[in-house]
Amino acid sequence: MNKDVMRPAGATADRATARLGSSLHVKGEISGNEDLHIDGTVEGAPTR
Repeated sequence: MNKDVMRPAGATADRATARLGSSLHVKGEISGNEDLHIDGTVEGAPTR
């Protein structure tokens, strides 16, 4: 499991983390204001 974490601006450790399972593949852009743990794959350009 990859321990690298990209947290959105304003993210706090006391919020629940959303999760994408290992069988999922996302192609495109993901945005939001909560933590996201990805076990699957994401295809797209990284942004911060």
